[in-house]
Amino acid sequence: MTRPAAAVAASLADALASLAPTGVRCEVLPIDAVHRASLFADERAAMAAARPRRRDEFATGRAALRAALGRPVAVPVGDGGRPVLPPDVTGSIAHDDAVAVAVAGSSARWAALGVDLERAGPMPADEAALVRRTDEGDLDARMVFVLKEAAYKAWSALGGRLLDFTEMRVEVAGEGSFVATPIVSGAPNLRGRYGLVDERWLAVVAFTRRTGVGCFGAGLA
Repeated sequence: MTRPAAAVAASLADALASLAPTGVRCEVLPIDAVHRASLFADERAAMAAARPRRRDEFATGRAALRAALGRPVAVPVGDGGRPVLPPDVTGSIAHDDAVAVAVAGSSARWAALGVDLERAGPMPADEAALVRRTDEGDLDARMVFVLKEAAYKAWSALGGRLLDFTEMRVEVAGEGSFVATPIVSGAPNLRGRYGLVDERWLAVVAFTRRTGVGCFGAGLA
């Protein structure tokens, strides 16, 4: 029996709050057409040609991010579909067919954030070969996809170039933590946490800013 979206959202909200580092605000909302009414003009224009369900997903994602930010700001669509946020904040959005999740924080502390989720389950072998590197062993391909997506969103927010899945390597550690490393000269390690919640893989990556040093540090506070 399929769980109600509101119940799924509640479970994911608790999990996301436990995975995200202190100082990162989180929100999870069931996908709902009601959130279309809160879209700003630029946001509505970006979805003008989209299917109704896609508009609902987009609008709910924006609503979740605004709730995490704590203010009603426009979040236009940038290069590669990345949300464009005011300069004093950073954040990330993800959704599946039932819920949207968002994380946000002050850009004075967080240089980049990334979040992703996906329903758990086997991935076809041909797709898994595009997602999982040979040196990632027998890690669950769907899990690897989510970890890399969350890390890529943070990497993109840092100005990193477009990567194939096999251009990023993930290593999982104990207690639901992982490290994702873009296979790019000089790229930082991107650290995050993940879990399996309500039959969904959920992951969040946080990249801290080392103030007064002129560089970034990767890690969870």
